[in-house]
This record gives sequence, C-alpha cells and structure tokens, in this order.
Amino acid sequence: MVGEVADEFDGLDVLINCASKLATVPAERFGANEFREIVDTNLTAAFLLSQEFGRRLIERGEPGRLVHLSSVRGATGGRQGFSAYGASKAGLDLLVKQLATEWGQHGITVNAVAPGFVRTEFVHEGDAERQFPAHGP
Repeated sequence: MVGEVADEFDGLDVLINCASKLATVPAERFGANEFREIVDTNLTAAFLLSQEFGRRLIERGEPGRLVHLSSVRGATGGRQGFSAYGASKAGLDLLVKQLATEWGQHGITVNAVAPGFVRTEFVHEGDAERQFPAHGP
C-alpha cells in the first residue's frame, strides 16, 4: 500500500495512521483470538506500516513525518474491558518512542497523538460517563 501511494503521488513524506480496533470485553472473558485481533490491528499493523514507510524514506535519504493515533487508554486503562485495547495502545506508544529514536538521525519524526474521549456515532449516548468517568479509571 505504501508503495502504491508513493508511486501514485510521486513520493510520500507524511503518513498518518488512524486505523484502530476496539472491543470492550471483561478480561476474564476475552478470547485469545479476539485479543490477538485487537493487538494485530492496533500494534502489529502499525509497526508494519511504519516499517515500510521508514524503509522507503531511509533508502531514498528523504525526511518524513509519521503520526500514529494512540489513546489515553494506553497509559490509564479503563473500567470497561480495555485489556487488549489498552495493551495495544501502550505498545504503540513505546513503538513510537523507539522508532523516533532510531529514525531521527534520518530526518524522520515519529509521534503519537492520544486523544481522550471523543463523542462520535461509534460511541453511544451515556458511554462517556460509564467508560470515561470524570474522576479517573
């Protein structure tokens, strides 16, 4: 995908990854396959996308900007079954730091943005109070 986009637009210098998957299941009931699916989407795919983007820029000697959307759940957890999601976002946060350390010398910046609760159609009315209480997790 990275190569196709780079070819289409005669290069690629910015990549923003906002792909993510969430399932709120209590840890004691979370299946191994479902856990892996969340981690594969939120962490493994982010690594593979970053790797291809970084590799292209390094080989060409070009600078670039890589931004991943993370979550405050990677640092704080949550009450309503965030075991896989929180773990995957915590891993993403460390991956971002590691890539920034490795690739900074090549002029590639790597950052994460970790928004808090954002009311969208995906989040039903009342979820904010239950999943994101005002007084912490």
